[in-house]
Amino acid sequence: MRLPPGRPLFLCGPSGAGKTSVGRRTAALLGVPFVDLDERIVEQEGRPIPALFDAGEKVFREAEWRALARLLTDLPHPGTVVALGGGTLGQEGLLEAVLEAGTLVHLDAAPATLARRLAADPAPRPLVDGAEDPVARLAALRESRAPGYARAVLRVDTDGLGVDEAAVVLLRRLWDPVAGPWREPPAPVAPGLPAGRGVVAGPGAIPRAIDPASGEVPGGALVLLIDEDLPHVHAGALGPALGALPGESDRLRMFTVRGGESVKELGVAASTWEALLDAGVDRDGMLLGVGGGTVTDLAGVVAALYKRGLPLALVPTTLLAQLDAALGGKNALNLAGTKNVLGTVRFPREVAIDPLWLATLPRREVAVGLAEAVKSGILGDPGLLDVLGEAPPEPSLPWLHEVATRAARVKLGIVSRDPEERGERALLNLGHTLGHALEGAGAEGGPVLSHGEAVAIGTVFALRLAAASGVLADRELPDRVEALLRSLGLPVRPPEGVNRAALLRHLERDKKRREGRGRWVLPARAGEARVREVDHRTLLRELRAFFDDAGEGPGGEEDDAP
Repeated sequence: MRLPPGRPLFLCGPSGAGKTSVGRRTAALLGVPFVDLDERIVEQEGRPIPALFDAGEKVFREAEWRALARLLTDLPHPGTVVALGGGTLGQEGLLEAVLEAGTLVHLDAAPATLARRLAADPAPRPLVDGAEDPVARLAALRESRAPGYARAVLRVDTDGLGVDEAAVVLLRRLWDPVAGPWREPPAPVAPGLPAGRGVVAGPGAIPRAIDPASGEVPGGALVLLIDEDLPHVHAGALGPALGALPGESDRLRMFTVRGGESVKELGVAASTWEALLDAGVDRDGMLLGVGGGTVTDLAGVVAALYKRGLPLALVPTTLLAQLDAALGGKNALNLAGTKNVLGTVRFPREVAIDPLWLATLPRREVAVGLAEAVKSGILGDPGLLDVLGEAPPEPSLPWLHEVATRAARVKLGIVSRDPEERGERALLNLGHTLGHALEGAGAEGGPVLSHGEAVAIGTVFALRLAAASGVLADRELPDRVEALLRSLGLPVRPPEGVNRAALLRHLERDKKRREGRGRWVLPARAGEARVREVDHRTLLRELRAFFDDAGEGPGGEEDDAP
């Protein structure tokens, strides 16, 4: 699987369709250069576009030919995104050269939309500027150039779409799992590992259970449990596949939930079971969970207990879910404000990791996943820490996909060796002991942290506790990890105002405790960590020092507050 493919992407279409703006955004998502052919013409000819047209359109077209010919022989990257001029494909020979060199996509919009966009853009358009009726002029140009546009492998209508939305729709269409020109089978994430069975990754990846070409579509009901807040531009992720299933309208059941910790409640699970029962879902069906980590947790618990087990497939849509939450078969609900008290361990039949879901993630949601990736690097892939340290200013999909799959392999390797958490699997809780307590305390008043922010703080504290307990062997690791977390936009100290009494209560409820004693995951060096009991006095002393570093002050008495 190559992300992106090793051929250039050419965007054609009328002026105002979004070739430059959408092309630039698409290139950023793919992590490749962007070239605007008009800008390249000005650079090579040393004259602005209107001056070339003043000398005659033939002069401009000759310059256009030279610029494109030079570009095709010296692309800055094999997957460069190129915005062509509105009339480029009308020249004899240029269309064939473009089709031979790469993938041609037609961006389009209604003439009235084109005219409105051009009116708000100061860039000169010699063939439109000064027209008595710009809409009619654009319609005529669009019609005359239609034969060239029709040779594109697909057409994307940008009417009603913002730049970011249009770029995602474009990528979704290119990697559409049924008909996309860039489609290819997803690759196994961890071949040979028992816990990695059925876990695949790639742009446009979907579970085989909804792939009409797989021959593995379940005979019973196909139940979708989907996050209702997923951006509408991802409709192409599952829609074509579901629409192509034989008899899908009779067998498809869809239930929506709103992702977030509130969905991980027993009442939500109970209402979902009742809905499945009312819909007549039997064990010959399958549950497909589509959403972030809280939705995949709910789907896992619901599938594990409904009629003693319903086959489960997951499509994780956040970075956190792709590299951690949807993997390993552990799913849990919260109880009485404490995270993950009720749970099951049952591997999903399939997990399809599609990096295109990440294109619409807010930056804070990206950071949530990166905190878990740092954890995975510490536990089993020191090289992943180097990759994270080289994060691009704007995370590209190839970079995020590498992070997700490498972190996933770490988890799947650990789970394969210890599926029932009798030993090594407990290491996956690195950073989570204090992290979950911070999340629980926030729910009782005080600052509310995302899961990734809490785990980042918890990881820094675990390194501190490792040093105090004599486990830490690499004395440079704490500073390295702290600097890395900061560079990724994550906190490394508790925020002001933490409810410390609530924090201690949640630490005492931690599911890893044994015989009343707290057990912590403590790193020794990158690639090695251990589970150790930490005595109460040492824990309180280090917590107090940790909060002091954050400017919180000494707090209460040593025996009952950090």
